[in-house]
Amino acid sequence: MTRLQRLNDRYAAAAVITAQGVEMLAIGDTAGAHLDAAIKEVIQLLRQDGPELWGDVLGIARQVRWRLATEPQPIDLNPRLQELALALAERAIKREPYCGDEARHVLRRLAAAATAVEHSDPPGGAVLLRCITEIGAEGCVVITASTRASVGVASWLAGTAIKVPVVSRGGSNSFDVVDQAYAVGPPRRVPAAVVTAPSARAVTFLFPSWESDRALPQSALTAYAEGAIRPRSRVFAEGAEPVLSVPKPDVADDLVPQPLWTQGTAADRPLGEEEVLARRVLLSGGLGIYLEVDGEYIRSLDPPQPAGERVTYSHVAAVRPGTYLVLREGEGEPEALYARAVALLGDRGQAAETAQQQWKDALEERLCKLGHLEVARALKGIGVRRHERAAAWTERTVARPQDGHDFELLLGWLGIPLHPTFELATELRRQRMQASADVRESLEDALSAASMTALEEDGHLRLDLDLPGFRGIIATRVLAISPTAEPIARSDLRVPEFDDSAQWLE
Repeated sequence: MTRLQRLNDRYAAAAVITAQGVEMLAIGDTAGAHLDAAIKEVIQLLRQDGPELWGDVLGIARQVRWRLATEPQPIDLNPRLQELALALAERAIKREPYCGDEARHVLRRLAAAATAVEHSDPPGGAVLLRCITEIGAEGCVVITASTRASVGVASWLAGTAIKVPVVSRGGSNSFDVVDQAYAVGPPRRVPAAVVTAPSARAVTFLFPSWESDRALPQSALTAYAEGAIRPRSRVFAEGAEPVLSVPKPDVADDLVPQPLWTQGTAADRPLGEEEVLARRVLLSGGLGIYLEVDGEYIRSLDPPQPAGERVTYSHVAAVRPGTYLVLREGEGEPEALYARAVALLGDRGQAAETAQQQWKDALEERLCKLGHLEVARALKGIGVRRHERAAAWTERTVARPQDGHDFELLLGWLGIPLHPTFELATELRRQRMQASADVRESLEDALSAASMTALEEDGHLRLDLDLPGFRGIIATRVLAISPTAEPIARSDLRVPEFDDSAQWLE
């Protein structure tokens, strides 16, 4: 089928969806309903007592609920959901002795709901099987909320001898138009294109009845576009509606697991000599890093690109949830690149380091004596263009200002001889660029042999490069970024470390 034919088919499917609307099957789910109600009670307790006491319990509970709503395969085929439900029940029970009566009752309901999830199949699976059988597998496609979910659902359906395409939310337009699409999970968790540029002439959403957000996904341009596609929806009940022993609190809570950010050090206090403002970034694999606010570039990865073109750099300000970062384990990459650049200089390495130390010490002394604002004002007065970067130039891993003329003026202002300081710094920067190119080439070689599907499914991938100082490399997906910045030591920037809260976001 040609590209033009596919486009015409999508226009025709969109016309059908606009005329007929979409269907929603709200499926009765007793275990999930009790879990959802208990989570909302925990949120109320968290608002009273703070995230330090309830954050871990809420994090696990939200992850269990998310998987229950988006991964409909039988529980025996979803070991990770079983593990999480068991961990939730155990943690809730262990917390009981340290709580008052009200909280103790909530924890018991939470543990009971988790145990029920652990030992029962999600009811959405049976409904999905029935729907596919009624329509016929050859005319269907199943759309899931994540790559991980699509792998699990596809494996389960293959075991039932039902041959039906299963795609994640990002691949919903990667196949020819079919008769029926079944989207597993709440409507807001799939791209707007599922209903506005559909790959099926009929779309049905399957989700637990306890999920109250049933609004259809919309493109950001829908509100402004003339003739935008706004299909209506019809909701049908499937199965018996659960009866709760305790009324569910009216608490707003997004189904997608969200981080609970603890209050960090105040960002409005004066920065220390070796501090910068940074945000906490949570990463796949249970990791976290601090990423400086005024940083320029960080090594990243674009999995869909062909082999040899996947490693790139992203501007720090452009890093978002879903971005893949490439980090060195145990130490920030700038330090490792600096060490390799010095090694590449050979006999001149020691002289370069000595010259670096001299002009950086002189600049640091001026900054301490005059203050950052006065130094910037003085440098501006002598014609230094990037005068506001003066403090950043003192970092060990910054060989010299990017502008050569700025560097000449800076050295003159500091009273440092231009030669050989200028030449040594320039050669050090050149070798750092070579070191970076070596790492990129080695990364591309390692990634060519790695599975991008596994990376997208797991969210992270560890690599061993054949380069001294770069054996432990991890490619990992950004899960969340703190909305506030806090003062952090420069040495702590971009160093991946275990973060308990990150593991409940995947």
